Amino acid sequence: MLFQPLKVGPLELRNRVICGAHFTMFTEPNPVWGEPGFYGRRYGRYLADRARGGVAAVIAGKTAVAPNTAYKMPNNANGWDEACIPHYEELTSQVHEHGALAFLRLTHSGAMMLGNWSKQVAVGPSPSPDYFETPREMDDGDIRAAIDAHVTCAVNAKKGGFDGIEIQSAHGYLLHQFLSPKFNYRTDEYGGSIENRMRFGMQIVDAAREAVGDTVAVGIRLTGDDEQSQGLSGLTAGDCAEVAAAYEQSGLVDFLNVSVGIGGVGIMRTNYAPHLFGVYAAHKVREAVRDTPVFTVHRILMPDEAEGIIERGEADGITLVRALIADPEWVNKAREGRDDEIRRCPAEVEACIASHPAVAACAVVGTADAKWGEIVVAHVVTRDGVDVTPDELDRHCRERLAAYKRPRQFEFVERL
Repeated sequence: MLFQPLKVGPLELRNRVICGAHFTMFTEPNPVWGEPGFYGRRYGRYLADRARGGVAAVIAGKTAVAPNTAYKMPNNANGWDEACIPHYEELTSQVHEHGALAFLRLTHSGAMMLGNWSKQVAVGPSPSPDYFETPREMDDGDIRAAIDAHVTCAVNAKKGGFDGIEIQSAHGYLLHQFLSPKFNYRTDEYGGSIENRMRFGMQIVDAAREAVGDTVAVGIRLTGDDEQSQGLSGLTAGDCAEVAAAYEQSGLVDFLNVSVGIGGVGIMRTNYAPHLFGVYAAHKVREAVRDTPVFTVHRILMPDEAEGIIERGEADGITLVRALIADPEWVNKAREGRDDEIRRCPAEVEACIASHPAVAACAVVGTADAKWGEIVVAHVVTRDGVDVTPDELDRHCRERLAAYKRPRQFEFVERL
């Protein structure tokens, strides 16, 4: 079932495996270091490797929808300036060349904004901090501006050749902040009941859908559970399933990509986390909707795990990230029955967050005969314009992983 087509709104995925959005810093750089650039040729090449490896679709992102959200990470991607369109065309053409579809994730960081960098005050639904600083409560003008920003970026994505958009409403980003009682203390039409708290997200999806029309797929990266315990406020899996059902009833969304957790804790977890740990939330959503495809994510490492999720009806699609960093050919190998050749990501996590100026990505992977958690190869992607020798990178990566398990070798396979 993993390799059967899947209808997603106006589109058809050639199989059930999607390369999920993840931050790479592979933007075409701004002349001013760290300022927002554009997703284009370099990121297109990276995503095209996963398309050639057999995935049905790639989700590029995250893309900042406005200047007041572009400074959470260096070299973020600018999605609001029309200058992004020709760069998008360079990206999407590379993905389409290999028969995959290209989606773009639109993101507003809200209270996760770094005001000390942007020199702008972070904004959010309420003066409730999320990571860095206490945000200013958004007024009607701020809300309207955020809706318009998503529309502008959605239109630019369509003009740049993207087949679909995914609107970020998970991991503590702005739409999630409005949705969750952990962050939203408002008493107006955007606070209180779950219907009110999802109003902002619904308005954004509605406006984006109207702007791009019926030929572009529109979906949500939806939180499936805030995982709050010990009496802390937050969304439960049941709450999120109710939200999903409301989105389906609105007729505005073509897919629901369900994740769990808040912030980085929800996005990447180590090998201490069990395989498939987030599938329960997607399953809860799947039971709450009738026809909308549901994607699931989190520690899905091998084809038999992905196949089992589909067979059990827990989700309709599988979103992979680190598994595809470790092995871009994951899908092709799975289809051909070469599971034992898949390079496995043991989820050490530390190596996924590079610190050397030449390192763009470093995925520590294992071979099929490796013991659990044993690191065998570090797959290093280096950046253009940085003069560095393999020996220097080897030394850096070994020092980076010294507190974990030392790899037997490093394989420098790409220069972007």
